[in-house]
Amino acid sequence: MAEWRGLLRALKDPEIAEKFPPDKRFVAAAVGTVERTWRAWEPHLGKTVQGHPVTNPDVLEAVKTWSGEKLRRAKAGETLAGPMLPTLLNGADFVDAVIRSVKTRLAAQEVPDAS
Repeated sequence: MAEWRGLLRALKDPEIAEKFPPDKRFVAAAVGTVERTWRAWEPHLGKTVQGHPVTNPDVLEAVKTWSGEKLRRAKAGETLAGPMLPTLLNGADFVDAVIRSVKTRLAAQEVPDAS
């Protein structure tokens, strides 16, 4: 929630917002409720990637990755879109981000064969 609040504040900065016409500024007024966010977050924890369960840190890493990418694209003048966090968590593109987070974690945990 804190990560997404920070993103929404940054996206509302006049220096960024002024790069876009008013009808192209899609930034939520608020993050969304904790309850709705948890209801959108929790189903990701029941999934597996290559037989490995998705963890809370995997979902959080995906949120951080998405937050950074959204801010980068806004600063570049490409798109100004910041939905409420539950909306993001329910998106198909976010599932892809979670899968990438799990695969990154698994790759970091691999130990090369010492033989």
